[in-house]
Amino acid sequence: MAPMRITNENSVLFYLELKRKDQQLTSYSLRVEVTPLLESFPDMHVLRPSNFEDIDLQVSEGHNFVTSTSKGLSALESFASSAYESIPELDDVNSESEINVISNPNIEAITKDMIFRNKELLKKTMRLYAIENNFQYKVYKSEKYKYVLKCLIDSCMWTIRASKLGETDMFKIRYIRNGHSCSMDIIVIIDSCL
Repeated sequence: MAPMRITNENSVLFYLELKRKDQQLTSYSLRVEVTPLLESFPDMHVLRPSNFEDIDLQVSEGHNFVTSTSKGLSALESFASSAYESIPELDDVNSESEINVISNPNIEAITKDMIFRNKELLKKTMRLYAIENNFQYKVYKSEKYKYVLKCLIDSCMWTIRASKLGETDMFKIRYIRNGHSCSMDIIVIIDSCL
């Protein structure tokens, strides 16, 4: 993923949301670059420290301002660490509106609006789901942004349509017609003939 520039509160919240949803330690690592604000305004006649790296940013609890001393960046590092630790774990969030991204292919049921981490995981999940539920499907359409599955029996109406979610790699099930109208005996006979 390309580096993301965090410039305001909205981009910080977006970063924290990404980090909370992806539990891999190395994903979305944080690199902090501190740029002196005074360098942006060279016309101002303000005393500037000769070496900005010697400045220690101190965050006052409960306030939205930063004070500085010349000790290093340890306070900024501890602030970043405490901000990361304050992100709730997925298990701690009990909101019904919470989006759960499927990252394990072993699931019991496929439902509309399920979101899979990527297309490969969706494919693997569907293969395992078909094996566990004793049916076969054919890939009706597989494109970069779309994935459509239908039952192997043409008269059966079972269908799943999934598409890419925005500009991410995630795929969302947009439509599902669950329940096979074909006989499970036919599916087993076809399976044994192959």
